[in-house]
Amino acid sequence: MLITGGVVELAAPRATTIQPGAYLEFVTGDWLVHEIIFELDSLLPDARAFLERTDQVASPPMLRLDSRFVVDFEGSPPGRYPFVVEGSGAPGHGVVVVEVKP
Repeated sequence: MLITGGVVELAAPRATTIQPGAYLEFVTGDWLVHEIIFELDSLLPDARAFLERTDQVASPPMLRLDSRFVVDFEGSPPGRYPFVVEGSGAPGHGVVVVEVKP
């Protein structure tokens, strides 16, 4: 997922769907400072517990072009994982959807 900033922080695409066990990589596309923070109050209790247990609630500050934050969804419950992109501009929003295994 590409993260860029300016007047408003952007995640492209704003929504992405993955399979359980996949990982998702957030990559900065500029030299501005960015941080990815999952919205804990908007998560189901199992999803919140998963992110907290695996220490993946928020990225460290991403300071350079091509900085990466990788979230490993191995063992994650299915559902929506909304997040905020914070940085130099107004906050941006996105969501990761972990599909139910068929």
